Amino acid sequence: MNKDEQFQKIALFRYSLIASAVVGTFEAPSLAQHFRNVAAKKHLLPDGRYVSVTFHSLERWYYRYKKIGLPGITPVVRIDTGKPRALSEAAILKIHELKEKFPYITGKAVYSKLSIGM
Repeated sequence: MNKDEQFQKIALFRYSLIASAVVGTFEAPSLAQHFRNVAAKKHLLPDGRYVSVTFHSLERWYYRYKKIGLPGITPVVRIDTGKPRALSEAAILKIHELKEKFPYITGKAVYSKLSIGM
């Protein structure tokens, strides 16, 4: 199964969780209560794993679906996949230098040296 097929199955799984809210057939007294009820259960993913889904995820999927449709709840590949998201290239190089100079240095010590040195 390629990524597009996998993402499509995930989008359909997400839709299955919000479908009764989209069409207005839920039995709870409010939309929020309905999402709390759905979030309280475990759900079977297309790959066979059981997962919990948060109230906020359900709410976000619901409003994205209402605004954009199925593409709004389809996962997307991050453009920064495989790249550090929080560290600059200079910081990464400095960490590598510290690890070469001090092979047994702890993460906390690296952080201290970077904080003081930068």
